[in-house]
Amino acid sequence: QADGGSVILTARAAGEVLSGVVNNTGIVQAKGISNENGVIRLSGDLVVNTGTLDASGNASNDGGSITLHGRSLLQAGAIHADGEAGNGSGGIITLAAAGALIQTAAGEITANAAGQGGTIALTGGSTAFLSGSVSASGGRGGRISVTAPQLTLAAATISADGSTNGGTLLIGGDAHGDNSSMANAQTTVVYPHTTL
Repeated sequence: QADGGSVILTARAAGEVLSGVVNNTGIVQAKGISNENGVIRLSGDLVVNTGTLDASGNASNDGGSITLHGRSLLQAGAIHADGEAGNGSGGIITLAAAGALIQTAAGEITANAAGQGGTIALTGGSTAFLSGSVSASGGRGGRISVTAPQLTLAAATISADGSTNGGTLLIGGDAHGDNSSMANAQTTVVYPHTTL
């Protein structure tokens, strides 16, 4: 627990045989205090989250930031960067895999707020498979982007709802593939029971 501060967990490859693994099964918390937003970063060759990562704001804070970066990512736990202030904003959540990004049905990612929903970016360098929930909702919906060359949504729930203004969902790339800074999917498969 490092409320108002940063939590950084990294593992680096020590050669061709050894690889760095970061495996969170517990609770990592860096909630905002005194207008200081929390920061959580997990980085390694293989990053697994089956626990809880929480950088939500407290009282008068916006949500903080959470970043998971690795060759492969498995998200089967809870990730929260919610804004708790009356008109606050959700935080920023980034999951970036050089190879495969997998979110199981048990996985939950939120950057919700009473004011502006947050920003969530999920990127797989080769594949992304989502079957959990992803939400950046609020008074004004946030922004969610999900992309990989091979993208599969299997009973996933992805929401950027807003009570006054809806947000933005970018699934498989940007509008018409015009944004060169965002990778476009070669294949996007959306299975039944997926909700966008």
